[in-house]
Amino acid sequence: MTSKSYHGVEKKEPVMKEAMLSEYLGFPHAASLLFARLFEFIGLPKPKGKNPLESDLIPLIRKGLVKKHLDKLMDTTGLDLASMAGILHVSSRTLHRYTEDSVLNPDISERLLEIARLYARGQEVFGDLDTFKSWIQEPVPALGFKKPLEFLDTSIGIRLLEAELGRIEHGVFS
Repeated sequence: MTSKSYHGVEKKEPVMKEAMLSEYLGFPHAASLLFARLFEFIGLPKPKGKNPLESDLIPLIRKGLVKKHLDKLMDTTGLDLASMAGILHVSSRTLHRYTEDSVLNPDISERLLEIARLYARGQEVFGDLDTFKSWIQEPVPALGFKKPLEFLDTSIGIRLLEAELGRIEHGVFS
């Protein structure tokens, strides 16, 4: 079922399976569902005994994620190694050289978590991940006719995309 079209991409209504996923993972409300998706998208286990908060990400960033989390996020987002290298400001060769258990530095770890959160939010707003993945690849008038994908290489760019998702969610098409 679709509700609105935003620059040629249909925004689908969230489906019941999201509520079931939330309940299954032990996340009772919408903000927790966003974090449940974030953890799922990057291949992290849910923190034991509590609903995760944004502040729970700080120790993960400081410790550093490992390469397998990067690989999982690339699978989730559909971004290839070259695209992810550009977003992370490292060479493809450097990323390719990491083993599955190589610890990534805090800057890369933070960017990966920001991207996972953005994709989780995009799935929430558009109703499914594939629709968001289509939107992120197409020029958006509100972003100066640039592709949202072009904004993933900075924290400010990711915040701009999150703000745009909020406008889409509330029907404010600029």
